[in-house]
Amino acid sequence: MKIEDNEIKEIKKSVEDHKNLFLKLGEVNYQLDKLRTQKKLIIESIDKLLQDRNKTMDNLTKKYGKGTLNIDTGELTVT
Repeated sequence: MKIEDNEIKEIKKSVEDHKNLFLKLGEVNYQLDKLRTQKKLIIESIDKLLQDRNKTMDNLTKKYGKGTLNIDTGELTVT
């Protein structure tokens, strides 16, 4: 017994679609890994930036005393 050509085509298409979906899934996973790496690097950069800013603010506090800094004008209001 032989199945009809259109039934074979339908099965072949399903197999091909299945392969394509797995390829797409692999691509998405690869992109997710890259995004996770980028996210980690950005978070590390933010942490470093905040550490540097805090160090600068500590140095300013030692030099000028505690106060409020207006970063637009550079004025420090000592409290």
